[in-house]
Amino acid sequence: MPHLKTFACLLVGSFFLPLSVCTESTISKTASILNPFQHTLSGFMRMHMPSYKRSNPTPQTTLLELRWPLCAGKHTSILGSFCVPPTTPEMEKKPKTMLPRLSIDVAAAGEQELTIFLLNDEDDSMTRLKRDSFENKSCSSIAEYAEVVVPPTPGSNKVSTSRSLTGSQAHMWFVVAVDCKTRVCPNVTSANITFFHPNSDGSREVCTSDAISLEVMRAAMVEGWQALSIRNVLNISGVTPLGVVVLYLIFSLATIASILLAVKSKGEADLSKRELLHAAFYLSTILAICYLTMATGNGLAVLRKVGSGSSKWAYSNAVMATPGDHKHPNPFYDEAYARARTYPFFYARQVEWLLTSWISLHFLSDVVGAPPASRQAVLFCATLRVLCDFAATSVTGGARWVFWVLECLFLLACILELNAFKHLAMRRSKHVTSSYQRIRHALCGGWATQAVLWIPCAGTKGFSGDADVVLYGLVDAASVGIVAVTLAFGAHVHGVSLRSSSGGE
Repeated sequence: MPHLKTFACLLVGSFFLPLSVCTESTISKTASILNPFQHTLSGFMRMHMPSYKRSNPTPQTTLLELRWPLCAGKHTSILGSFCVPPTTPEMEKKPKTMLPRLSIDVAAAGEQELTIFLLNDEDDSMTRLKRDSFENKSCSSIAEYAEVVVPPTPGSNKVSTSRSLTGSQAHMWFVVAVDCKTRVCPNVTSANITFFHPNSDGSREVCTSDAISLEVMRAAMVEGWQALSIRNVLNISGVTPLGVVVLYLIFSLATIASILLAVKSKGEADLSKRELLHAAFYLSTILAICYLTMATGNGLAVLRKVGSGSSKWAYSNAVMATPGDHKHPNPFYDEAYARARTYPFFYARQVEWLLTSWISLHFLSDVVGAPPASRQAVLFCATLRVLCDFAATSVTGGARWVFWVLECLFLLACILELNAFKHLAMRRSKHVTSSYQRIRHALCGGWATQAVLWIPCAGTKGFSGDADVVLYGLVDAASVGIVAVTLAFGAHVHGVSLRSSSGGE
C-alpha cells in the first residue's frame, strides 16, 4: 500500500521509526487523502515527535542529538546516560586530552528556564530522582545528591556547560533537565550532548560487567534494615497494626506447618502417603508466601473514598496523599483527600485462592479417581470463580456486582461438580468417602463464605480493612488447613492410603 509508511508514522511515531521517515510532509499528504479524518490528522501535524539520534563523529566521541525528549515524572526529562570508566590521578593532570567529558547544549521552548543536573549511579541517586520527580519535589531536594548542578542562564532559554568526569570506579552518569521554576514537564526543543571518552569505546560494557560496589551494597543493606523497624513493618495503607499482626500470625502458622510437613514427608516410606504429604506441604507453603506478601504491604492496591456515596471509590493517588516534608512540601498534596477513608485490595489473596484451589481439586480428583472430563470441568469452574472475584473486587463501579453474580454462578457449578464425585469416592472405601466429604465441605464452605463476605467487605466497604483481613484470613486458614490435614494425615489415621481402591473396612 502506498501510504503504509505514513500510517505507521501516525500510529507509532518516531519511537520506533527514524525521524527522516516520519516527516510532516508525509503526514500532511495523508491528511489530504483522508478527508473524514483531516481534523484529527492535523493534530498529529502540530505535535512534536520525540527523536533520538546517536552517532560517533570520531572513535573517541559520541554525539547524542535529541529533539523534544519525553518526560520522566512530573518535572524531569532524562536527556542521556553515559558509562564513564575509572580514571587515575595521572589522567587528571591532562584533563583536556585524558579525562572523559560531557559537553551539553540544551534549548527550551518559549521563556522556560531549565536547570541541568549531572548524577551518577552511586548512592542510588536515580531511584531517588524518580521518587522526587513523582512527588514533584523542589530542585533543592535533587541538588542534595546531584554531582553537578548547572543553573539556568538568566533571561535565556538555553543552557550550555562542559564538565570533566572522574571516579575511581566505573559509573553510569545521567544528564537530567528540570524546570525548577514552574515544576512542570520541561519543554526541551533540542539537546546536543557530546561525550568525549578517550579511554573507552563509549559503550556500557564496563559499567554493566563490574560487580556491585560495596557502597551500593552498604546502602541497600541500611535501607533494608531500616525497613524492618516496627513502625515500617506495621504500616500498611488501609490496615491498622492489628490487621498486620493477623497477617503475620497466619504466615507464621502456615510456615510452621510447612516445615513439619516437609520433615514428615522425608521420613515417609510409602510413596502414596508421601505424595499426599507433598500436596499438604504445597498448600501450606503457598498460604504462607501469599500472606507474607500481604503482611509486608505487597500485592496490594489501595482504594480511597472520593465521594459521599458508598460506591464512590477510586484507586488512591499517592501524589495527592503524600504531603512531603517541611523542607520539600508537595504542592499537589490535598489534606482532605489524604484524610479520606481507605480500603485495601489484596490481589495476592486471589493468587492464593487460585493456586490452592487447583492443588486441592487436583489431588481430590486423584483420591476419588475422577475421570479427566470431570477433573477439567471442576478446575475450569474454580478458576472462573476466582477470576470473577478478582474482577468484582478490582472494579470500582457498579459493574462489580455483575462479576459477583457470575462468581456465585461458577461457585454453584463447582459445588454441583464436586457433589458428583461422591459416588466415585464410595466405590473406593469408607475412609476415602469420609476424607472426600471433609475436603468437599472445607472447599465449598470456604468458597461460599468468601462470596458472602465479599458483600460487606469489598462490595460495599461496610467493614473496615481490619475486619476484611481477619475474616478472610480465618476462612483461608480454616479451609486450607482442613484440606491439608485431611490429605496429610487421613491415610495415617485410617491406616490405609486415600488412593487405596480397597472396598471398605
